[in-house]
Amino acid sequence: MRDRLVEFTPLLLVGVVLLAFQFTRGNSALFQFQALPEVTPTPVAVGVAGVIAPPAARRQTASTLVSAVCNAAQPQFSGGIAALKAVLGPSMGEPVECEHATSPRGDTQQKTTIGLAYYREHLNLACFTTGWDHWALVNGALVHWTGDAVDPPIDAGR
Repeated sequence: MRDRLVEFTPLLLVGVVLLAFQFTRGNSALFQFQALPEVTPTPVAVGVAGVIAPPAARRQTASTLVSAVCNAAQPQFSGGIAALKAVLGPSMGEPVECEHATSPRGDTQQKTTIGLAYYREHLNLACFTTGWDHWALVNGALVHWTGDAVDPPIDAGR
């Protein structure tokens, strides 16, 4: 027992120093976290010519509206992610969770049985990845790229 106490002494000292530093900063709250805003995916119309995404800005909504759109027991794809699913079909899998915000900028993501669907607010673009392979609808054309980049190449689908 004493040997274990000796092993954890350096870790305990680091914790005490960090706690003392936090108190000397003068903040009344020990830990401050900022909640991410809830967002709604941008609606996308699917036509014969492909996908037409409206340039309208996204609006933040109350969490009650977001929860009314998706039922955690039976999650569904919506907006641009649903349009991408219509093109990719079974290779995108089925949703295992509701779409949720991942950044204050309005980016969202939704896990599937095969990978991850995500929405990039600054590009107004829904994408899907299996980890290495990525797909997106860019100007009505299905674009595929590989690698670590989460956004499609600059010249893709243009």
